[in-house]
Amino acid sequence: MNQSNLYHNRFQYLLWALLVVALFHLIFSTEYFPIYHIDDTYYMKRAYTQWTEDFYTMKHMEYHPAPLRTSILHAILYGSATTIFDENIYAHRYVSLALSIVVLALIFQVFKRLSNTQTALATVIVFALTPNFLSAAHTARPDILVTILLWCGLWLQSRSDNQWAIFASATLAGMAVVVHPIGILAIIAMLTYRAFPLNYKQLQRDIRPIGTGFALAGIIFVIDNFPYLSYLLSAEYKAKTIDSHIQDCWICRLIIFFIPENRDMYHFIQLPLVLILLILVLGIDRIIGQKLDMASKKCLLIFLIISISMIVLGRINGFYFILLTPFLWFVIINRMLAWGRTGKMVYGFLGISFLTIWLVVFYRADYQFDNKQYIDDIKKISTPYMNKEMTVVGFPDHWFLFRDNKFYAYNGEGKHIGLQCNTLYLLRSKTGRSPFGRDSILKRHLSAHKVGQASWRGGEISEIYYRPSC
Repeated sequence: MNQSNLYHNRFQYLLWALLVVALFHLIFSTEYFPIYHIDDTYYMKRAYTQWTEDFYTMKHMEYHPAPLRTSILHAILYGSATTIFDENIYAHRYVSLALSIVVLALIFQVFKRLSNTQTALATVIVFALTPNFLSAAHTARPDILVTILLWCGLWLQSRSDNQWAIFASATLAGMAVVVHPIGILAIIAMLTYRAFPLNYKQLQRDIRPIGTGFALAGIIFVIDNFPYLSYLLSAEYKAKTIDSHIQDCWICRLIIFFIPENRDMYHFIQLPLVLILLILVLGIDRIIGQKLDMASKKCLLIFLIISISMIVLGRINGFYFILLTPFLWFVIINRMLAWGRTGKMVYGFLGISFLTIWLVVFYRADYQFDNKQYIDDIKKISTPYMNKEMTVVGFPDHWFLFRDNKFYAYNGEGKHIGLQCNTLYLLRSKTGRSPFGRDSILKRHLSAHKVGQASWRGGEISEIYYRPSC
């Protein structure tokens, strides 16, 4: 074995080792991953209500403004898991975890066919360590469902030019819209992947299976949203949901896309860092005279078209970057590995840096927090006061502990707080100026008295107050 092959094999072993570490990190962090957004609870409440009551539920006004945000498929997957594993408040995260592992496998297969095993594996490892993927793999948001439908369709396309495969791919892309409106980006990615490089005869053959697939997905969309159709077409829906979710300022859209509103390390890694690396890699390629191969051109085109589509739609959300960053990472790593030994050394540094960032910056003391003990303490304190008529007011993520009771999140549904008797309040020990903060709530409910407390993350205390019947 010559030195070149030996070095190649060593790098391959390093990749497999990094993959094992990345998967271990993905699985181990399921119950420790920080909740960055209350959407995790919002989507889970919606799915659970649909599963336990009826799929077409609009009984709760909090669900009324945006019925398109979830689907029957989402309710079946997440609602059933939360019901079956009712003692595990992270059951929904394991659903997303399972879907995310399938997504990684599909991405590997697609990129392997575009390039080679080494590049595909290296891309999957880095993507598995990115914040947007980790977030989607640990929350009940439908982004991971949209992603798996997209990559399942691309995987079918990469395997065969058979008309049935193209039909299935189009149906899956259309189903992404059923899962969530942002699934329109999955359709755009699927069409771009199919159309490049241009082959007019092939496109003519593909019109029928693609059109039929979209038509089938459209029928499923109507069935999934049939009770809401009149509302979706109303001016009320446009005013409450569409207008409020679309940024009309074009310059603002561009600025938010490249420079997120929350300028912290988490958001910097989501997209700005990737764009900086792309510019650096393409700049080095130009200096050394390397040209883009067809696979890199294809993925770069998909990334550009999805990005432009996202800006045009006005939905610049870090959660949706999971749909476009895999293509960008592929271009970066594919070009990087084309530099030979130097590129592999740079990649090794990049992969290890991502692991270090997650271990040092994002998790810090979270691994030291005993979730089970905290949950047991909350339940033990609450049990003597709980009954079917009890109302619970608490942090959004505590809905999982009290989902069988009327539950209000004090930072999102504060308008209900002043109306409740026979209520249990879960409040942070720290004071705040918010009208729904601890001091404000207790001031309005002088009859509420403290019945216990439990230690929360970062040294915070969750205090529990009980207000008896009026």
